Amino acid sequence: MILKGTAFYANALAHFGVDGPMAVFVSLIGVRGKELLHQVIEGAFCEDLPSGTLTRERLDFGECVIESLPIETEACAKALKPILDHLANAAGLAASPLFDAAGNYMGS
Repeated sequence: MILKGTAFYANALAHFGVDGPMAVFVSLIGVRGKELLHQVIEGAFCEDLPSGTLTRERLDFGECVIESLPIETEACAKALKPILDHLANAAGLAASPLFDAAGNYMGS
């Protein structure tokens, strides 16, 4: 949702003539006890999917900057990788599962 929302908003701004750079700040509030999926498996029940439980009420992430607009999904993902990795860390993963070992975006 963070990635798709950022790309949508950035491209809407570009459509109306707003140029980059654009700073992205993300905070999640009221998330203690929520589950963050580690992986999506086609046809599986939600409760059977691997996940991690978030232990903090509020998660604040550092800023990421998107230098130019409009932006493609892959470039947006690369710009937001620090935020997405931080979110994955909060759920017990070493890095976001949306990227391969070389840091390339693999899609959602």
